[in-house]
Order: sequence, then structure tokens, then C-alpha cells
Amino acid sequence: MSISSTDYEKLGQFYLGRGYDPEAKKVQDDLILYDSKDLVTHGVVLGMTGSGKTGLCLALLEEAAMDNIPAIIIDPKGDISNLLLMFPDLDAKSFRPWINEDDAAKKGLSPDEHATETAEMWKTGLADWGQNPERIATLREKVDINIFTPGSKAGIPVSILSSLEVPPFEIMDDSELLGERVESTVSSLLSLVGVDADSIQSPEAVLVAAIFQNAWAAGQNVNLETLIRHIQKPAFGKVGVIDLESFMPEKSRQTLARKFNNLLASPGFASWLEGPPLDIAKMLHAPDGKPRFVLEVRPVSNTVVVGPKEALATAEISGARFTWVGTPPAAARTPGTSRPNSGPRSISAPSDTARAAAARAPSAVPPESTTTIP
Repeated sequence: MSISSTDYEKLGQFYLGRGYDPEAKKVQDDLILYDSKDLVTHGVVLGMTGSGKTGLCLALLEEAAMDNIPAIIIDPKGDISNLLLMFPDLDAKSFRPWINEDDAAKKGLSPDEHATETAEMWKTGLADWGQNPERIATLREKVDINIFTPGSKAGIPVSILSSLEVPPFEIMDDSELLGERVESTVSSLLSLVGVDADSIQSPEAVLVAAIFQNAWAAGQNVNLETLIRHIQKPAFGKVGVIDLESFMPEKSRQTLARKFNNLLASPGFASWLEGPPLDIAKMLHAPDGKPRFVLEVRPVSNTVVVGPKEALATAEISGARFTWVGTPPAAARTPGTSRPNSGPRSISAPSDTARAAAARAPSAVPPESTTTIP
């Protein structure tokens, strides 16, 4: 079947592949055009290792980018940065720097020969799915990809904790949303200093939550320095109806303050305070208005590690994202890569359109095929 971009290039319709007949084990001719309106809330992709979960998600991201939709991509594993590997020319020269020379040797090929073979495989595979070099060039032109790495200078550092700013009116005016924001921030902060605190029963959690609520209600931003001072000498004399000393004596408050002070003084924590402040509205669009893919990546090692600092970064980004979503954006919605000759994938929709499908090949080079960009 010959596929042209005119068959699927439609606003709000994400081209994911073609129908698949599980019994005949054959790819069908009908295109899977996924309605982007089905992705306005939540979604999940499930599958075994190597089944194509990442590839399907990246295809969704690519399609969204073609519709000028930015994305925040949180990637503790550190392989989605390969979105940067878009090669419109699909030539050996573009692939050569990313060829695994050990793989070439195993195939009895020189690295240059392996690059030529790989480029041809991608060119042919993408063409089979109606993905031509012009569309890859358009995708590359339409989206600005930035890799932010909280706690690291491997990409663009971003300051997660330099200022825990007062939430906007939309949050402050909704007690439920404000409570959730305070609770997630306090829980993440206390986890950094090794305090496993219950948000209701723990004196530490209740005190720090009260500090944030009191400061934010007064229009005051909070950072670690001011938090330490407020723990030592809170701006209020009661917590609930109990006086401060009875609720949490000065000695206990000093112990908690020292823990945060040790964290602030730690050389390893300094990098989490470096870089531009977390501003989702600015991050999601380049100065010229071009939509961005914002990758928040912090691969600590070859093993995925999501510790207290990573959890805090995710919590703050999630909170900032919600703040941004809660305000009228100028242009806002959400947004990749599998092998060219993809096998059948399961695409589930919240309607009767759910069916088996063969996922189309995204444009970027898949993580399993290249060396990940550091």
C-alpha cells in the first residue's frame, strides 16, 4: 500500500499506523488516525519489555509537535533525549556518529558500512509508512527540543528549589488544590532530609505545611534559607489551637532546621539550585513562539534511580505544570520512535475505536538502536 502524507496530515488527527488483523497476522490498509481530543486527561501505555511502548509514545509526541503542541517529558531513564536524533537527509553521514562500532564488528561490517546499511534501513522503513524526508525536516523545524537536567550540568540545569513561589490565584483560591500543592511540596522537602512524615500526624509535616500556608497567604515566596529561619522562629504562635511550644518545642524545631541547613550546605545539593528558575510557561515555547519539547532528564547511572531529589523535582515540575495548565495559555496542548518495520502494537482508545494496530515508524532514532545522548 502506498501512503502519502496527504492521507493523514490532518489537524487534531495523530497518525499512529495501520490496522492489524491478529488472526491473519497481516497489516491492513486502513490508517489509524487517533483523535487528539481523547488525550486531554490521562493515558497509559502497557506492554512487555521491547513491545514498543516508548516508540508508540514518541509517535504520539511527534504527531502533537506537527500540530504545534508542546510537551513536558519527564524521563528518569534518560533515553528519550534521542528525540534530538532526527536526520532529514537519512544518509550514512548523519547516522555514522551514532553507530555502535561493536555491533558493526559483530556483523562483519566496518562502521561506515554499518552506517550506510542503517541509513538505508531507516529510509526504506519510513517510506513504507509514508514518512518522507520532507516530513522529518518539517518536524525538526516545528519543534525546539531542550533538555533540562535538574541537579546536573549534563543538559540545561534548572533551579527546582531556589524559590518555592506563591502559587497563582487559581491555586490559592481553591482550598483543595492549595492543600494538595502544600502537601506534595512538604512531603518532598522532608524526604530530602530523611523525615518520613505523615501529612496529618507528623509534627514536622504539619509545622512545615503551616509555614508554607502562612507565607503564601501573606504573598511571600519561600526558599530553603527562609524555610530554615521560619522553622526556628515561626511567624505564628499556634498550630491549630495548640501553642507552638506545646506542639513542637524549640529543641525539636532546631533539630529539623539543622537537617535542612545541612542539606543546603551540602556540596552535592548545590547543583539543584543552579540554572534558570522553573517557569513552565516560558519553557514550553521558544522566544519565537515555536513549541518546545521540554525533557527533564537525570540519568544517575545505568540503573534508573528515582530518589528523594528526583521525586522532589518531579513534584515541583508537576505542580508548576498544573499551575500553567490552570491559566489561559496562548497555545497549549501535549506531544518521536520505534523501529522502521514495527510489528503489531495495541492502541487502546476510550471509545469503540480500540483495536489492534501496527504502529507507524516515528522519525527519530529509537533508544535501543543508538548510543543515548549524554
